Amino acid sequence: MVFMKEKQIKQFEEALAQKLYKLDTEKHARAIGEAAYIDEETFISPDFFLYARCLVVVQGKEFYEYVV
Repeated sequence: MVFMKEKQIKQFEEALAQKLYKLDTEKHARAIGEAAYIDEETFISPDFFLYARCLVVVQGKEFYEYVV
């Protein structure tokens, strides 16, 4: 089991938040498949979009940079 100090956890949280924010764009929302953003009249699940962005991050640095 790996234990992290509070400072490390906060640094991780900030880094993750920055990466997710960078993916929080209309361009990326339009590219997530069947549930993608179409227009302001069409519902898009904010949770699904968050999960899609998280999936990009967990795929690793190379994939994340490709998507960004």
